[in-house]
Amino acid sequence: MQYLFNLNLPAEILWDVNLKLAPGHYVQIDVLVLTPFHAIIYEAKNMADRLRFESDPSRLDKLDADGRLVASYECPMLQLQEEMANLRQWFYDRDIACAVDGAVVMTGSAIIEKPPHGGKIFRIRQIRNHLLDDYQASGGRRQNEIRELANYIRSRNEPYVPFPLIEKVGVATAELFWKPVCVKCWRKLERVTKRRWDCRCSWETTDPYTLTLERWFLLRSASITNADVRNLFDIPRTAAANLLSKYPLKKVGQGRTTRYTWSYSGRLMRSKK
Repeated sequence: MQYLFNLNLPAEILWDVNLKLAPGHYVQIDVLVLTPFHAIIYEAKNMADRLRFESDPSRLDKLDADGRLVASYECPMLQLQEEMANLRQWFYDRDIACAVDGAVVMTGSAIIEKPPHGGKIFRIRQIRNHLLDDYQASGGRRQNEIRELANYIRSRNEPYVPFPLIEKVGVATAELFWKPVCVKCWRKLERVTKRRWDCRCSWETTDPYTLTLERWFLLRSASITNADVRNLFDIPRTAAANLLSKYPLKKVGQGRTTRYTWSYSGRLMRSKK
């Protein structure tokens, strides 16, 4: 993103684009650049080591120095092609005449073997020439028209919320430690007094609650109960209820079925009241 902004081209740069195609079906784009002739999708991959594009099935293999297979990933070219097709459909459904282009941008130090035929795979510094092609030709959208299209896309954007992450990476909740941990060494924090927690590395805090709850919402679950809070901090029911009331959480349900949800808007902040 910083590289794109530093080019100082009269392009509109959008990121975290999430546009609805149909109920439950979205086109999700990390970086979208609007130029006079194109809407350009850049699919960035920050990878190192040796990478080999294979077919049947299409995939991206990661190899070690001796050529042994380390891991296999979904082919980023297929991912890009799907995003481009979905964006074309989104434009078509709204009678917007706009050609769609794209490229996979390797931002790491990977050595690429067997790049797929016909696919655009760039190093990050090749983006400049790719974009300049659209500005060296005459015609296309004027700057105010590019800006209007960008604003229209922004007005239709529905922010994508990928949380909680644990559901997407396939890690069992039992594999992670959920109680308060030290932000320096990640060891378990111990309560020394009613208000003070410390670690063996000498780090201490009076508020382990915010980071612990934020980790819970980002990683484990979109909601939390009074019982969960009691277990996390070893506090009684009343203290757990009082703690939950200090955060911008939505209360859902009644009695023992009550759950508290977070909107994932900004950082989780504790009220000073």
